[in-house]
Amino acid sequence: MIAVWVIAAAFAGSTAAVPSPWPKAGPSATFDAIAKKAEAARQAGRYDEAIQHYREALKLKPGWFEGRFFLGTLLHDNDRFEEARDEFRRLVQADPKVGLVLALKGLCEFQLKNYDRALKELQAARDLGISSPDVMAVASYHLAILLNRFEQYELAFEVLRDFAGQNKDTQGVIEAFGLSILRMPLLPSEIPADRREMILMAGRAGFHQAKGRATPAGRLAFEELVSRYPNAPNVHYA
Repeated sequence: MIAVWVIAAAFAGSTAAVPSPWPKAGPSATFDAIAKKAEAARQAGRYDEAIQHYREALKLKPGWFEGRFFLGTLLHDNDRFEEARDEFRRLVQADPKVGLVLALKGLCEFQLKNYDRALKELQAARDLGISSPDVMAVASYHLAILLNRFEQYELAFEVLRDFAGQNKDTQGVIEAFGLSILRMPLLPSEIPADRREMILMAGRAGFHQAKGRATPAGRLAFEELVSRYPNAPNVHYA
């Protein structure tokens, strides 16, 4: 989950210099009142109420870019990925050059298991630039594990290199490195229990390798991997 307030902070920066292709919502007492209720509910953490108000406001002003963005993020954070995807799709159709929005749509596609589409959109979002560091990290991680799944191991390793450079060695990152090093076309959620230890060991070795310098810890990790799993596929390739 990506906190709504994190995305909200990034949204202002990502769209500040990008005029919405939809006309701005015009003056309307009813619309303004509902929009204020939606904002107040969102700020107070009453997300179901906020979703309802955003939907009501968007019926009055379908071109309200900001409102549709916040509706999409709220739906995403409440695991309503199909609904969120549909809102982000409308925003992407309106302006395909906002990397933050495209990344969020790609993350929804991942959750819906539309992996081909997710891969393309997450890659495109990174190329465009994602204004939120938090969303960038989540999008990059999901891009890397999808690249592994589609057997693009070298590209996955390059994406994961950013995490090593920032010393972010979470279990998910280490698993992704391991799958890349061992050239296993799996998502982390698909790792067999009897191969997890080997993958984590390979991942720790890959993490040190990705830092771009030989380290005692990295050498030791590779030596231990080969020693314990000498006959496993691709261990010597690592």
